[in-house]
Amino acid sequence: MRWGRTVLVAVVTLLCAAAGTACGDTAGRRDGGAEAPPKLRQFHPQAAYFLAPNGTGQESDRYQTVLYAENPRGSGERNAESVVAHYDLSSLKGKVTIRRVGGGCTRRDWTVSCRAGSFYQQTSLFPFALRPVKGVPVGAAGEVEERITSANAGTVTHVRQVYVGRPDLRTDRHAPYTLPRSQRGPLPPLTPAFGNRGEIAVPGGFVLAVSLSEGTFTGERYRNCSYNRDNTAAHCRFTGQLPPGKAFETDGPFRGATDPCCWVKGSYRYSLWPAGDPPEYGSGPSPEDRRGDGRVLGLKPIDIAGLPDNGDGVLEFTSEGKPEADWTIDGITLRGRIGEQLTVPVPSARNRGPDKPDRRPTAVEMTLPQGVTLVPPQPDEQAEEEYCRYASDGRTVRCTQNPPWSSLRVRIDEKVQDARGTLRVVEPADSVDPDPSDDTAPITVQITAGTPHTGPSSTSTASTRP
Repeated sequence: MRWGRTVLVAVVTLLCAAAGTACGDTAGRRDGGAEAPPKLRQFHPQAAYFLAPNGTGQESDRYQTVLYAENPRGSGERNAESVVAHYDLSSLKGKVTIRRVGGGCTRRDWTVSCRAGSFYQQTSLFPFALRPVKGVPVGAAGEVEERITSANAGTVTHVRQVYVGRPDLRTDRHAPYTLPRSQRGPLPPLTPAFGNRGEIAVPGGFVLAVSLSEGTFTGERYRNCSYNRDNTAAHCRFTGQLPPGKAFETDGPFRGATDPCCWVKGSYRYSLWPAGDPPEYGSGPSPEDRRGDGRVLGLKPIDIAGLPDNGDGVLEFTSEGKPEADWTIDGITLRGRIGEQLTVPVPSARNRGPDKPDRRPTAVEMTLPQGVTLVPPQPDEQAEEEYCRYASDGRTVRCTQNPPWSSLRVRIDEKVQDARGTLRVVEPADSVDPDPSDDTAPITVQITAGTPHTGPSSTSTASTRP
């Protein structure tokens, strides 16, 4: 199995911040001069390595070590030099076989050594994969002792427990909830439920992560949970094991609320993982999270047979009916000489609520005044603007509102007394306009003085009517 290096300054800076450490000034010098040396660190060191039982394949589970060089804040960026990782697997002798020693790694008896050399910011090692000897019982099999040295960044040690068998964590599937019209603001409560259908218990406790896509948590802030700054995500720590064949639900709900003004569509989502095996990216807690000050959130046993095979840990909620969006749009006045080509920006439709959903209208449709002809984009024409086109009926003009900088390009062919057209907001199909009277606006023509334009078409700017 191969190991590789990654030099991603921006990404690793975020990763180090998530781990509660400083990565230094990414704009600093890499040689460091006489500045303080870096420190060698592991990112998300895993506490456990789970093996499929009975000697079955282990190709998808790579043993991985992620290292980074932590530089003191403001000291610039220096490489970790001459880094070597040593893995002592002697406690696993007779219980596992060592497979696929990684690139840059060598094996001597029950020790694997990998030369990472010098690296800037981050490198990942994939020293080996293990497979249990057939007949070895499920449970703790031994450990891997890691010792990672550097010529200038100190030494890191870590112990990772090896288990034969895996936890198989399952979550519940919750029926979607419709918020009645009388329930604007409060969201339905969520009671997470989960279990373990694997061969072994989750060792060392586990973490339950709950997030809310719309609104914020408003219920009790449990003492064994930490909450992010926006109060939209919680991470709850439970001690003890999660045994195989057992399932639980929390003894208290998670509650949330949104602005009572508005129609809402969102969801709670939750997942869990062993406390010693946090996710590598994305969903783990942040150092800025704050611990709750309420009671400890506990667990109540439930029948694991009630958990579906395809539970996704999601409770979706949607307000009854459709969102109400009062669309309005301004009119257009086309000013120019006969024979002149004009380009005018299409007014953007505005949503005046009351729900104010975060959406845009589908389009604006127009019927042009008599004596005015659309000049649609040509097949080989390239322009920054997006010009209006004829709809499928060949008469109606359709202008996109996404992006909102569509342009209407027309030619004034003749003067028609009191010529008048209209433009109309095409609303999203899933919304209702409580006042459709202002969904349309006029298109008027104002012929300017001067000799009729008979030469090549020119382009001038018309105006939208306030």
